[in-house]
Amino acid sequence: MFSQELTAIQDRLANFSPRSKVWIYYSEKPFAPHENVIQEQVTAYTENWTSHGSKVTAAGFVLSNHIILLVADTSLGEVSGCSTDNSVRFMTNLGKEYELDFFDRNLVLVLINGIIQVTNIHNLKNYPADALVLNPFFSNLQEWRSHFTQSLTASKYKRFI
Repeated sequence: MFSQELTAIQDRLANFSPRSKVWIYYSEKPFAPHENVIQEQVTAYTENWTSHGSKVTAAGFVLSNHIILLVADTSLGEVSGCSTDNSVRFMTNLGKEYELDFFDRNLVLVLINGIIQVTNIHNLKNYPADALVLNPFFSNLQEWRSHFTQSLTASKYKRFI
């Protein structure tokens, strides 16, 4: 399921510049039963996202009931600090509305048999070294495409095992 969702998102981003900015937010608590409504809100936000009065070419996705991905094609116009702050406010408000915490950076998403498991960073020692983790450390769409899933030992989390 995860790989199918990921492929569909990558297909929808095919026309975005490899240098597009990407923000990833994830929650320990799953979005269900609100996943579809949250996707609608994310889509509405990205369709109306502006920077200094100009429309941002953007897309937003809910992935595997735990992840929200926001992507802005900066080759078509920059995303200012104020518009980035606005996206953080949007995510904060979305979290409050659905009682989700998108800002707990001690959480790590581990992919086991195509299903996401959420764990605390200090519990990574309980996973096999070749387990796949979802990497939140990337600077653009090209890096996200190539490094979003990594083995635990190849990731920045390896120091916790």
